[in-house]
Amino acid sequence: MPDPLTDPGDEQKTPRRSKFWNFDRIGLVAGLLLAVVTILYTSEVKAGLIRTFGGYWTYIIIGLSSCLLLTVLALAFWRTRDLNKTKKELADEKSKVQDFENRLNVITTNLHQMMEGKDVAFAQDNEPEKLLSSFIPYKKDSIGRWDEVSEVRYGHLKYPPFVNYDEHNVPVGPGVQLLNDLLLHTPEKKIVSLDYEEKPRDWADILDGLREKKYNVIATPMFATFERSKKVRFSAPLFFSNVGLYVRGDFADAQEVWHGVTAENLRLEIRMRAPRLRFLTIKGEISEKLAHKYADKDVIEPIDDIAVPKIFQKIADTRDASYAIFAETFTSERDLSVKNLRVKNVLPWFQILYPVCFAVRIGDHQLANLLNIRLMELTQKTSMLDRFVNKLADDLSYKSQDEFEAKRKALQAEVAANFVTEWPVKASGK
Repeated sequence: MPDPLTDPGDEQKTPRRSKFWNFDRIGLVAGLLLAVVTILYTSEVKAGLIRTFGGYWTYIIIGLSSCLLLTVLALAFWRTRDLNKTKKELADEKSKVQDFENRLNVITTNLHQMMEGKDVAFAQDNEPEKLLSSFIPYKKDSIGRWDEVSEVRYGHLKYPPFVNYDEHNVPVGPGVQLLNDLLLHTPEKKIVSLDYEEKPRDWADILDGLREKKYNVIATPMFATFERSKKVRFSAPLFFSNVGLYVRGDFADAQEVWHGVTAENLRLEIRMRAPRLRFLTIKGEISEKLAHKYADKDVIEPIDDIAVPKIFQKIADTRDASYAIFAETFTSERDLSVKNLRVKNVLPWFQILYPVCFAVRIGDHQLANLLNIRLMELTQKTSMLDRFVNKLADDLSYKSQDEFEAKRKALQAEVAANFVTEWPVKASGK
């Protein structure tokens, strides 16, 4: 059966009946029939019936016949009215369908033109030479076989509590200790000598020193992002860290802005609900990457001061504008401005997770293999998060063993609230 939505020309293919037999003519036919019957009854039929049954029955038969004909005429009238109404509605719907088809054709044409223009622009802006020049060719850049490595030099930057410095400006902290655990010796029990670069780096040049062979590995654990993976090679994840979006406390309490916001709809909701929100970013840090992912360029504001307390203080104290920054929740939740609720995270926990890894040169697959093999060996007995807690607990101050155990349990709960060892599976995906 032809579909009027897909075959608008079906009325030309199906033969029509004569217009005389349409239902809008049935009233005329019924009226003529009633007139003919009435004439018959009043002439020949009436005379015969009167002779046969008498005058009384004649009028009864004529009355019943008239009522029957009037009933048929009324039914025909109502049926004709309903069909005419339905016919008008179908004509209106057909007009709407035709209008929809015309609009759809215009949209399809415009879409094809846009796609053709996009293909032309892509071909013009991405010539083979430009594409090839953007790729980083793989080049072997190893310090030796993973089972024969004897000396490793590491770079570092200050990132409490992972890496800090003692009174002699020597890098210390869980990051350095975990790297020492992994590189204490090879799987063949060969001792590995560790040394460090004297110059502390920052987020802007930490990867450059690695690529320039100033050191072989970075002791400060960092997020493995796609952009960084173009420059360096990452070890297997030590664990996964939660990232939050921090804004001024009273602004975070605005339900009309943040209710229902998740990592999946964050970019759209910010455009609609908080278009004037400005994002502070630190060059080379996760705040810069996520700001470019979730916000427009005109609301991104790079800053030179990378001290977390000063950044949060700027967010809390600024009243003529609203600032935000993407930051790791573990270090951020320890800040005084966050503890006092002057600055708050507005994202649900574990919406944005990044793997925390050690970084080596992109061509040094041997050292990366050594780190990964040792990582598998160590985590068979104790997870890296438990080792991380143990390293942090070494710096705790306490007066009794009970106090130490209480502080260690609180520290373990804090770590568990901000890190996971495995990527969580969404309930809807199970």
